[in-house]
Amino acid sequence: MPDIFQRVPVKNIVRGLRRNVAQNQLDAGQWWTLDNFQIRNGAIQKVPGYTELSTQAEGVVSLIGAAKYGGASYQRIIGTSEYLYQYSDVLSQLNDVAFQSPSWIRWQACVWLYKLYLANRLNHVQRWDGRSSRCDTLAATSPQGRSIEQFQNHLILGNVRDNDGDAPDGLAGSGLPDTGGDADWNYTDEASDAFSQQITTEGDSIQRIVRLGNYLAIYKEFSTHLLSYVGQPYVYSIQQVPARIGMVSPWALEQLSGNHVFVGQEDLYQFSGTMPQGFGVRVWSYLVELALAAGLKNIWTFHAVQNKEIVFALPTGKAVVWNYEYDAFTTRDWPFTAAGYLPALELTIGEHREPIIEWVTPIAPETAFTEFSPYVGDSNGKLYQLDTGTPAGTATAETGEMDFGKPDTMKLCDGIDLDVPTLTGTPLSVYIGTRNNDGEAVTWSSAYSYSSGSTVFCMAYGKLFRFKFVKTDGTFTMRGFSPSIRMTSRW
Repeated sequence: MPDIFQRVPVKNIVRGLRRNVAQNQLDAGQWWTLDNFQIRNGAIQKVPGYTELSTQAEGVVSLIGAAKYGGASYQRIIGTSEYLYQYSDVLSQLNDVAFQSPSWIRWQACVWLYKLYLANRLNHVQRWDGRSSRCDTLAATSPQGRSIEQFQNHLILGNVRDNDGDAPDGLAGSGLPDTGGDADWNYTDEASDAFSQQITTEGDSIQRIVRLGNYLAIYKEFSTHLLSYVGQPYVYSIQQVPARIGMVSPWALEQLSGNHVFVGQEDLYQFSGTMPQGFGVRVWSYLVELALAAGLKNIWTFHAVQNKEIVFALPTGKAVVWNYEYDAFTTRDWPFTAAGYLPALELTIGEHREPIIEWVTPIAPETAFTEFSPYVGDSNGKLYQLDTGTPAGTATAETGEMDFGKPDTMKLCDGIDLDVPTLTGTPLSVYIGTRNNDGEAVTWSSAYSYSSGSTVFCMAYGKLFRFKFVKTDGTFTMRGFSPSIRMTSRW
């Protein structure tokens, strides 16, 4: 055997996290741990930080978004478990009496008849015209609902409460509006196309209703349905999607290129209106593990358009993140309870004379970098601007196990070439784990420090190798690495 070291390039390192096989079965470029990293421009990089704002809300933040007016102006909206706020340079309450909502309840919003409607099931639907200093509440005879959507000029609520009691599997739809801009909810009036209907399959609850092309997608816990408008006398037609696939959390759905991305009972799914397609098997068991005792019921999502990511936020303060450009997963610290895009202050005006025309979600990619910025909120009512400030948290990337094509040969590693275009703050710590057979525990080296140059020098001996990169502060970007390996003897 020649007494030489050979560089073994690992270039395609943007394949992301994989946890549905053993660590010694990962392919090159896949990661066993990829925490507090994101994938950008063919590289892994430490996630950016966030900047705390001086603004303080009351309650747990559960909604961050913007209402668009007829022109190029917007109102920023913040919702918490206690108040709805209009947010310019300060927060202005839109309700006088605090809502009595548990911390896990979230507001959902839509625009109908040039007004913003907000629902959270435990309180009456709130309505705001964008001009008044306060919201008003729909009449006590109107239903309450967990999910709200405008569809075919009707306002529809899912998972409803009304004067007849709770109907977790129920839909309620308004009649057409009258000349005053209000709608009736008289389901028994034959002259009205208001309706009330229960979808009784399996006795499970309606989790979410969201427009999908010409349909309204109705997600229950164990089934999915499509509602279409047919007019009187039946008003609506509802058909069930054949697959027994539903939604585990009412807050975990995002729209992506005409599809819905959501968290099901057994996988992450995309749905275009035909059959939900799973795509999260690589990380599903790990996601469940990270959710711990808090379970999956309160997962919520955020579409980070500027990074081409969908964040699956867990109630434990962690998130599993899907980068749909690279079809790759990572994890990160996520101590937030809500996220959304808000327009720059210069795009908002104090007095709006045009009607509200849209609840702005999702944000168009071309405006995500210019007119809008991502914001997050937490359980203490604090607000932060995302992707700014000093990167927070420790970033850790750990490979699978590598035998370098010679599973029965002992090897010596005397260095690792690193393709690192960006590194600030304290040095990068590099660890090498070795073992000689599958039954042994991995022995990790002490940290090798890297701050500049092309190579971190080390010394490790074994048959099977793992590599770990840890960055505690500052910035760090890596495009690839190449261990320097010499074959020594057969084991």
